[in-house]
Amino acid sequence: EKYYSIKVQYSHSVDESMFQLLWKSSTTTTEVVPSKVLFFTRHIGGSPMSPFALEVVPGALSSTSDAFGGGVATCTALEECIFVIQTKDSNRNNRYNDGSNPNLEISIIGTGGWAAEGRVNSIASFFPITISDWTMTSNEWDYIGTVNAEHLSYNLSTNGNFVGLLSRGDKIVVLKMEYTISSTGVLDASNIPITTPFMGESGHNVDLYRAGKMCLTGSHTVAYTPKVSGSYQIDIKIPNTPEVQQVAVSAATDSELSGTFTIVYLQPGFDPISSDSISFDSTAEDFEIALRNMSDIIGSVEV
Repeated sequence: EKYYSIKVQYSHSVDESMFQLLWKSSTTTTEVVPSKVLFFTRHIGGSPMSPFALEVVPGALSSTSDAFGGGVATCTALEECIFVIQTKDSNRNNRYNDGSNPNLEISIIGTGGWAAEGRVNSIASFFPITISDWTMTSNEWDYIGTVNAEHLSYNLSTNGNFVGLLSRGDKIVVLKMEYTISSTGVLDASNIPITTPFMGESGHNVDLYRAGKMCLTGSHTVAYTPKVSGSYQIDIKIPNTPEVQQVAVSAATDSELSGTFTIVYLQPGFDPISSDSISFDSTAEDFEIALRNMSDIIGSVEV
């Protein structure tokens, strides 16, 4: 068997929409690609562990991701306030996750009234109040257990008794792909029937999650309790993702590696920045020093 990578980019705004993947050959007419020949995977680890590292770079984010709820408008001091965060990409599509903590950076700082004065009782520190003891939970995302899954199978075999935890029609997520529990087929302590074939790579002890039916899956609820009255500013950021680059040096056949090279850093709006000469056999420490000496514009560097 030979696999070919297919990349699909899709965004949707209003009304219903759909797309189809077609193929043809010298011996066949144009037709819809059957699902039995499609293969979905984000797998690179497992057993045995792949020798290759996987670097994931997120797409562009929208500056208008949503936060809604009473906790971003009005709130009562000494009472718990909550709001919901739904991050979106640059096309306003909801960004989903695997149910783990997305490590969003949240700051809640006083900007008006006693909160800005840093007042506690009758004493003002004149340093704004900062609320740091907030909590965040993933919405409509429940970890159920592990299953054994076979590529293209309409059934998942369980590694535990999930009776009472799952029902027909439930949305479940396996390897970041969503499936629906079928209204037919055997649903018991050992089996979970699904309406569409499992498109991931066959595997054992694969995590299974139950998604929600209220369209909140992938959002997060933040709770905090302001202890001082006043106005607060809430800022929410997605953590920075370091850019990863690999540098390789090589020589022509029957030649020996030697000499030096330089690294050139390009950024729109700035002149190119070149490093000092770097020896072909430099250590990681020497390479890192050469990069750090280029300019502060590069920021932090780790080799």
